[in-house]
Amino acid sequence: MADPIRLFAEFTDQLGTDYKLNIHESGYGGSATEFNLGSDGFVLRYSGDNETRMQPIIGSEVTFTLTETVSEHTAMLTALATSEDADFKVSIYKDPDGANTLFWTGVLLHEQVELQDEAYPIQNTMNAVDELGDLKNVLYNNAGSAYTGRETIAAH
Repeated sequence: MADPIRLFAEFTDQLGTDYKLNIHESGYGGSATEFNLGSDGFVLRYSGDNETRMQPIIGSEVTFTLTETVSEHTAMLTALATSEDADFKVSIYKDPDGANTLFWTGVLLHEQVELQDEAYPIQNTMNAVDELGDLKNVLYNNAGSAYTGRETIAAH
């Protein structure tokens, strides 16, 4: 994920595992600002079909609460509300002070942002998706073979 980090937060789950959640903005030139997550950190959900035993592609979604406490948070939310698709991305790393392993990555959904005119602190629910579902209609094309590209990636 080459885009610079605009906001970040760290937390420890109930099992003692440390995570770092980054919000990236394409073209951002400022410094990264820390924010506070809600008490549940983040919630990761997979959207599969419970009736199908083998699924080649299973999408996922992350929901988290961004606690808006300073003007840098407000500026990011304003930029997000007026952004284009995929301008803002989320990355979550496991054990950021040790192995720093990428755990999840996705695109922050800008169309669900509601700017609130309240006093700080303001709780903002944020949603990000991995966009794997977009692959379902993309044709598979293996350039090194005689394959004709008539099958979707999911079907392949």
